[in-house]
Amino acid sequence: MSTEQLRIRKTRNLNFWIWPSAIFLVSTFALWLTERIFRAHAVPALLDGGYRFQSWSSDTLMQTMGLNDMVAFGPVKALWLEHIYTPGFDAIRLLLALPETLRTGVPDPVSVDYRIYMLYCIVYGSINALVFVWVRDLTRSTVWAFIGMLIWALYPGNLMVMMLLDGTAISLLAIAFSFYFLYRFLKVKNPWYITGFAGFFLIGSLTRSFIQIHVLIILVIAMIAFGFMAKWKNRPVQILNLMLAALVFFLPIKQFVMYDTLAVSTFTGYHRAGMLWIDPRSVPDIPYSQKALDNAAAFVSRENTVFALKDNLRLEAAANTYLRTHPVDSAKALWRSLQVTIPEAFRPTSDYVWSSVVEWTPWKTQFNWLFSSWRYLCILFATLAVTIWSRTWKGFWVLLKRYAWFGVFYLLVAFPVIFSNRFRAGQEDLGASWTDAMRLKIFIEVPVYVLVAYALWILLSRQGRNLHQKFKTRDPLSSEKALIQATDQ
Repeated sequence: MSTEQLRIRKTRNLNFWIWPSAIFLVSTFALWLTERIFRAHAVPALLDGGYRFQSWSSDTLMQTMGLNDMVAFGPVKALWLEHIYTPGFDAIRLLLALPETLRTGVPDPVSVDYRIYMLYCIVYGSINALVFVWVRDLTRSTVWAFIGMLIWALYPGNLMVMMLLDGTAISLLAIAFSFYFLYRFLKVKNPWYITGFAGFFLIGSLTRSFIQIHVLIILVIAMIAFGFMAKWKNRPVQILNLMLAALVFFLPIKQFVMYDTLAVSTFTGYHRAGMLWIDPRSVPDIPYSQKALDNAAAFVSRENTVFALKDNLRLEAAANTYLRTHPVDSAKALWRSLQVTIPEAFRPTSDYVWSSVVEWTPWKTQFNWLFSSWRYLCILFATLAVTIWSRTWKGFWVLLKRYAWFGVFYLLVAFPVIFSNRFRAGQEDLGASWTDAMRLKIFIEVPVYVLVAYALWILLSRQGRNLHQKFKTRDPLSSEKALIQATDQ
């Protein structure tokens, strides 16, 4: 390679990274500055506890264990004995508590909350940069990549999540990046992209309880398929990818050995029974192994209790039995659950919890109106229609085949969203009508916003309309390889 070619490549690499880096830094700083200004000038009544933008501290959530309990017991042992939820977010909280813990021996939950806000500013900037890169990859346009990123950055649901002091933002980061790396692998078949996918999928599995036995089975099949798709090139990278995928199994295996369940959260039984409309009050006790009870009793902190473990085991058993013995009734119950969760998912995400900063944004009402209810559904159908129009049916079919694995993992993440209904303690007479679908849908929205920006590019830019002309004038007998090459333009 000549000196001139090397210079051109370095310039291209610099140009590739300079925009995402700038977006990351500006987005991170902008959210941090917004929070600082709001906290300094807001009416005190708008700040819960004097500093929070919504009602819940990270130390009072159902999914977390008490910081003081974990530090007093021993952080590593506490995380090992955590069964109520995946330990990733609690591990992050313990790390953020280190300054006070090392200095005084006692963690400060308020300081941890402040640091989570700062961490989530970085998460916000990272996902904005990812959306920019993804849209630019599809459109080859910096302008349209910026437009797509801006739509996502201003999305009130996204802002609400970035100021929610639970693990949602970290899980969103992991899932969004795993989606992107999977897309890139399916596009260019470079095994390094599977390294990114497997790594972020592992992070997601430690911060979100979406890993179940069916997900593990599909992951194994997928990793083998990806190896063949990459023609087993670069064997060390392929081995690394398999090792990362194998680590996803660690937490379910640990749960099975210690607590007699493959569920990574002992809230799982409530959700499995809920989506089948099995009233928890109607499920009798079952025999429990002494080993599981002893392990659950070894460390108790808030919801991380023996009672929660026993509830999970009996409700899981009831759900398994019902699925096996009443398949038709199970299908009817699942359909009934969709009638609860789907309408809820089409409500604005930012309405999940009152957030003072989000309420202050002047575009919230208009944005929420556009991306909710039947209007959101129309946007989804319009995006699909524009994609089919731009590719023609034959090109669209090739696209579906090429990115089929993306669809598989998208559905795996979507499944807990659309079946998130359950009975609520003390309100069982209302049925399995309580759902988190409004908030959980954020996990599957990054690809949606990317495709919306892509569809707008097709409709409103000359380059996008040229894509339609390329497919329209192509010989209908052209090879699939030619069609695939066109999809990369």
